[in-house]
Amino acid sequence: FLTLYHYLEIVYRYHMHQQNKIDFTMMIDEATICLKQKTVEVSYRYIMIDEYQDISRNRLELLKALEQHTKAHMIAVGDDWQAIYHFSGSDHQLFQQFGIHFPPTKVFYLLQTYRNSQELIDIAGKFIMKTGDHLPKQLTSQKHCQYPVKWIYYWKYNYTKKILHLLGELNEQGPKTIYFLGRYQHDITILQTIKVLRVKEK
Repeated sequence: FLTLYHYLEIVYRYHMHQQNKIDFTMMIDEATICLKQKTVEVSYRYIMIDEYQDISRNRLELLKALEQHTKAHMIAVGDDWQAIYHFSGSDHQLFQQFGIHFPPTKVFYLLQTYRNSQELIDIAGKFIMKTGDHLPKQLTSQKHCQYPVKWIYYWKYNYTKKILHLLGELNEQGPKTIYFLGRYQHDITILQTIKVLRVKEK
């Protein structure tokens, strides 16, 4: 597999070079080279990075080169619990090693959340801590919901029936706006077959 990947990468880079184009990863690599070779001049006092949990090896090298070139103070904001871009090269362990790569470092924890209920973040936190090497956190919220999660088991043949039953239960609590999150295109197609729903694709 690695041999095939290596071959495809060579072909891909060759065609990009022939067309005088670069992708986002190449852009980062080129910027890092320019900084290391001092072919550009940039001046910053502070460098602020948002969503730092999405840091990858080549992005880290760019930040190191930028810090060394400018002597700027580095500020990063992120949450390793929200690291979901491993498939594209991000590594949440690099997030945890921020103090090693950019010493000396001060760490501040933002543990108050305003988005979800305490009961829901407790469930999510326990699940996340079982899925890998993540930093332990005790998040707090002023919101409360007695039953934040409802498990519904279904088969393909009774999918729409289950949704209609759930909507009926929710309707008894009064009118409300409900959002459906689907992973695949056919999830939207199935929902559009339910005439009582007005499904808007985003």
